[in-house]
Amino acid sequence: MENIDFTRLSSKGQIVVPRRIRERLRLVDGEIFLIFGADDTLVLKRVQEPSPAEFKRILTRARKLAKEKGLKPKDMDKAITDARSAARH
Repeated sequence: MENIDFTRLSSKGQIVVPRRIRERLRLVDGEIFLIFGADDTLVLKRVQEPSPAEFKRILTRARKLAKEKGLKPKDMDKAITDARSAARH
């Protein structure tokens, strides 16, 4: 497998993606990744921004679901506040 290499965890908790893999996957500075960890395995998944058309579809669907569920803007504000609070702890 050509996409296998070794790296090391720094004292700051950082992991370097080796250059061969960055080049092969065309990774650029500032890319965002989802990281999943279970047992002794870490999985990184590149997160790509949706296109404007995809974003519009997502937003339209979210608004429709919120309306169906009877959610109000204050409900969303509370959910965001709760999520941010949970992330800090």
